Amino acid sequence: MCMKKFINWIYEFLRGIAIGIACIIPGVSGGTIAIITKCYDRIINSVGDIFKHFVKSFLTLLPIFLGCGLAILGAWIPLHLAFENFMFAIVCLFAGLIVGGIGTIAEEIQGKKTNAKLIIVAIIAFVVAVMFGVTSVLIDKFGGGYNVQEAFDNLQWWLYLMLIPVGIIASFALIVPGISGSMMLLVMGVYTPILALPSKISDGTISIGSAIGLLGCLALGVLIGFFLFSKLMAWLLSKHRLISFYAILGFVVGSIPALFVNKDIWSYYENHGVPTWEIYVGLLLLLVGFIVTFLLTRKMKNTKATVDNESETVK
Repeated sequence: MCMKKFINWIYEFLRGIAIGIACIIPGVSGGTIAIITKCYDRIINSVGDIFKHFVKSFLTLLPIFLGCGLAILGAWIPLHLAFENFMFAIVCLFAGLIVGGIGTIAEEIQGKKTNAKLIIVAIIAFVVAVMFGVTSVLIDKFGGGYNVQEAFDNLQWWLYLMLIPVGIIASFALIVPGISGSMMLLVMGVYTPILALPSKISDGTISIGSAIGLLGCLALGVLIGFFLFSKLMAWLLSKHRLISFYAILGFVVGSIPALFVNKDIWSYYENHGVPTWEIYVGLLLLLVGFIVTFLLTRKMKNTKATVDNESETVK
């Protein structure tokens, strides 16, 4: 029994790592990865019950949040460098990861009776997800290149206060599968400055204390929004599960084109172009990502079925 608990803990930790990596990639939704890895409901319900059943909720969330935090810290700089040099290939990899997991999301609506209302909800969700990416490009091209990099460089006082509501908005994207939290930060102009903080610290442009203060304000907003929106999603999944999953499916499918049309990758297209070798590598990585997610979700599904059967046998 102890070995099974340890193995389950490791599985939850690995799920957290996958979610953490997704959280810092524009266009990739942490909520989507949570759905694909079959831990979304558990996270939402545990956060919603944190004050009623603190110990149980804390122990449920601990391995997932540890994995998530470790992944964000570990992948921050490597992904920043990868995005600078071969962004298209990396984006293809993450697109493949999402495509490979769509079947898992579709299982929630498979066999259920559909109607025009559900289809319209899915289409609207698809369009909204695509428009997050398109909007970031349009704002950059025709909105005067909106960004707050200058505020980060000069550490203007209002920046700290602004990052709290920014975090709340981003947390909504973290909770709703198919909407990328980092994409929301990108649209609001704070993603690139946040990602560049380690290099700013190393060249002395910003102090460690100031960086911690900025990240702390952003984290506070995310924490506030996470609890608020978790309760909302828990209610939706409890009372309106089918229509919620149609919306989730629309968001997830719409996030795929948003991966290839957003401010950061559009700048990459303009500055670097996409050489032929990177297209081929990207297509290969897309296939690899699809296979990895497909096999991983299948393995997790089989493992869960085995554990459930063993539990029934013991009873």
